[in-house]
Amino acid sequence: MKNKKHYEMADIMELIKLSNEYIERNRRVYERLAAGIPTQGIIDSLVPELVNLYGDHVVQINQYESDEAYIALAILVTDNYDVSAHMSIFNQRQRLLEKYNDQYGDATLSIMEYQYNSIIDLKLHSSQAHAIRKGNVLWKREENKDESK
Repeated sequence: MKNKKHYEMADIMELIKLSNEYIERNRRVYERLAAGIPTQGIIDSLVPELVNLYGDHVVQINQYESDEAYIALAILVTDNYDVSAHMSIFNQRQRLLEKYNDQYGDATLSIMEYQYNSIIDLKLHSSQAHAIRKGNVLWKREENKDESK
């Protein structure tokens, strides 16, 4: 007995619709790239704002590769950064995100918070922690700066 293959016809209208959606999504991405998002300029103005916003809670700021955004930043905070500290900073951080994402397009900037000790602990095996460790350190709190005087 011969095996007969059954082929289903694809709905041409559905394929056209999917193709147009894909083209539109990529068009928006290419427009942002063509606009030349000033990555270094954004980082140069944003890092001091974040250091000022987080104050004594921030230990280090890293830029890392992520599918979440064109510029993905990890704010590595101290162990005493708790829910009350987070809530006092949250709205201001959201305004910073919106400022850049509204100006340059959705998914230009992503800011995530992590406990510093958790990320530097090499026993933690997660793709996120690995990406952050592998990323660029943009700012780091100086240790013992008062002792050097």
